[in-house]
This record gives sequence, structure tokens and C-alpha cells, in this order.
Amino acid sequence: MTWESSLTESLGRGRNRSRRLVCAIVALDEWTPVNGNGSWVTFEGVEQDVLPAHVRGGVILPMRNESAMLTTEVRQKPFALIVAPGRDGKAEGSLYIDDGVSIEQQFSTLMNFAYQNGTLTVNGTFNYKDEGAKPIEKLLFLGQSAQKQASLDGQQLQSDYNATSQTVSVPGFSKREAFTVSLA
Repeated sequence: MTWESSLTESLGRGRNRSRRLVCAIVALDEWTPVNGNGSWVTFEGVEQDVLPAHVRGGVILPMRNESAMLTTEVRQKPFALIVAPGRDGKAEGSLYIDDGVSIEQQFSTLMNFAYQNGTLTVNGTFNYKDEGAKPIEKLLFLGQSAQKQASLDGQQLQSDYNATSQTVSVPGFSKREAFTVSLA
């Protein structure tokens, strides 16, 4: 979907936020799929304290499940990965984590995410260790047309399908290192 530049601001690669309440409003579990065809879309019943967010297909966004007022508090909140496949069925992204204080980092984590053919692969370097820091604890796959069974490194996981938002949610696991999740 193409929006006038006066209506949106960039939040980084693959993310925009609207300044007016005229388009898709989303929270972590509420997605409205919009396949960009150049038409104007208006959503009714939008709360005024919710900012619209738009996720471009082809990206994987790491997001905190909750917010907090201080950096030290935010680091105690778990991550969720939002997998938004592009029209080609692929998506990619990354997440860098360090202590948030040091200028020169002794330990850091750089996770790389890739999604293709129903499989999410997470790999990278996992050197940052903070016992209080939360791992990835939820996956949300956008653009899914039917219920899918998720498996983590070959073991079945709980997965919930929402036909309205066309999402498969995979809650309840905890990973700090490389893993592979498949949808079938």
C-alpha cells in the first residue's frame, strides 16, 4: 500500500507509523492483512491511544512483548518475532543485543532470521549472556491462510490460528540460541 509521505514516518527497514488514524492499527496479536493494491483503506473502531503500524512483507521484526520505562526494565521483557512473508513467501531480519551501556562491547549477540518454505531459521553469534535478559518467547507468522502445526527442531509446539487476521501464533517456548521452527 502506498501512503502519502505526510501521513507516515519511517521506523526503520520495513516499518512505518501513521500520524493519523486512517489505516491499519495493530497490536502484537491483532493484525489486519492488507495486500497493497494502491487503494485507500479505513478501519473503524480504532482506539485513540493506539498508533497505526504497517509491516512490509519480506521482513522479520523482533519486538518486545511489553514495554517499560527504563532500559534495565525493558531488558527483562521477552521478545516476539513477527514474520511477515513477502509475496515470494520469504522474509529476513536480524537482532543485535549488547549490554546497552559499554562503548566497547566484550560480549554481544547478533541473531539472523530467515523464513522460506514454511521454515524459520534463527542463527548467529550468541555471546551476550545476561541471566535477567529474556529470550524469544513468541512467534507470530502473518499471511497464513490455514491452521499450521509448528515444530521446534522436530518437536511439536502449540500453535494457534486466527482466520480473521490470517496469523499463526506460536507461544510458550524459550530460546536464547539458534533454532528452527517449521510450519506444516
